[in-house]
Amino acid sequence: MTKVFKNVEEFLKENFPKSYFEYKKEEETSLEYHIDVLSEEFNENISKILKGELSTSHNKKSAQASAP
Repeated sequence: MTKVFKNVEEFLKENFPKSYFEYKKEEETSLEYHIDVLSEEFNENISKILKGELSTSHNKKSAQASAP
């Protein structure tokens, strides 16, 4: 009887467990992953700064000083 897998990850987990978990660990710590996370955080912070929502005293003082 042939087993049907829901996705490729299930197949890899069952047939190549050691390699699969090493691959997933490597994938999670890849440079691309870190770049994506930092980029997302940067975009969120820029958005908050532009909206005046970032709650740091330095940004509030700068915003008040530049306000007419």
